[in-house]
Amino acid sequence: MALIMAICRYSNEKLTRKQALKGMTLDAAYASFQEHEIGSLQVGKKADFVVFDRDFVGCEDEEVCDGSEILEAKVKAVVIDGMVAWGKLPRSEIWKVIHELFGKLITRAIRSSVTPLR
Repeated sequence: MALIMAICRYSNEKLTRKQALKGMTLDAAYASFQEHEIGSLQVGKKADFVVFDRDFVGCEDEEVCDGSEILEAKVKAVVIDGMVAWGKLPRSEIWKVIHELFGKLITRAIRSSVTPLR
């Protein structure tokens, strides 16, 4: 009960799914001084990611996106260092998935973030 009250009390301070993804990718890479090696899907960078059967990160409608869609999502493939380690995903589809799911998100995240002084 206390957890529910805490969630309700601080609901205006919660992160969006896009903010959480950026915090676990771009921001984490920057914090560990590895932004040139990891943190975003770019040619020449290391990338490990999971491809799901749906986009639950870009979901904006809180009535539709109540968290159950994450639990119901099925893994299509696991990609480690750019190679499919599990599942089936044609190489051409890998880049399609990367572009559709992450390209726009990362571009928006970079544009919306303030670049810290180095």
